[in-house]
Amino acid sequence: MLKNKDINLSGKEELHRECASAKEPLLRHPFYTHTCINDNTKKTLEAASFLYSLIKLLNEKGLISIEEMDERKRQVAER
Repeated sequence: MLKNKDINLSGKEELHRECASAKEPLLRHPFYTHTCINDNTKKTLEAASFLYSLIKLLNEKGLISIEEMDERKRQVAER
């Protein structure tokens, strides 16, 4: 009888085996992906809230204008 180490797997079979083993933790924890998405969304909203507050504060102090921010946003988007 052949053992696993004696069998020469093709590249496709090897890739399939690696992918199956990578999915194993996700299958054991069905909410893992959902939790990661929630954590990332929370961090994104927190950063957006901080930036909005900073822009508003700088605008109120007269250090920047909203028009300047919009223009700079367009310039950066073009890069």
